[in-house]
Amino acid sequence: MNLDYLQNLMKMDTDGAGGASVESTESTEQMEAPEEQETSPKPEAKYTDEDIDRIVERKFARWQKAREAEIDQAKKLERMNAEEQAKYQKEEAEKAKAELARYKMADQARSMLAEKNLNVPSDLIDMMIGKDADITKNNIDKFAKLFGDAVNDEVSNRLKGKTPSIGAGNKTITREDIENIKDPVERQKLIAENLRLFE
Repeated sequence: MNLDYLQNLMKMDTDGAGGASVESTESTEQMEAPEEQETSPKPEAKYTDEDIDRIVERKFARWQKAREAEIDQAKKLERMNAEEQAKYQKEEAEKAKAELARYKMADQARSMLAEKNLNVPSDLIDMMIGKDADITKNNIDKFAKLFGDAVNDEVSNRLKGKTPSIGAGNKTITREDIENIKDPVERQKLIAENLRLFE
């Protein structure tokens, strides 16, 4: 117990049952305040136990797979003689260099596409990567041109719309056709419907 609290209790006994001082009231409030703070609700957890279990299982499976690959490689190396081991390690080093070069090329391709305001998924970038930077740049330029042309064609097709036909036939109406209509009410109606012809 708090020493101040005990002293206040003793004062209350000496002051009488009804004459508790202001100091004792303040001390009592101070003593109760920390308890209230302790009972305040705790924030909700971001992850459930199931989420944590799933995360742990995934990480463990990845670790186990990597560990098994290391063991397989060690067993393979044990069966080889010194010359075979050297050859194998050289091949693995070449594969690692090629993979690193491919990652670097993918980053370059991504930045080249970003300069052309194109955001492309990684799968598509992998398809554009060539053996060297020149081939990759050519592939990106071709893709950007084809993509831009396809977008422009689609926009043009959507902006064109279908020109309304005149009469029962399939003939499309032109500005001259509308201007040659004698009935002013019909002519005004067709002008209003086909304002783009008069722009």
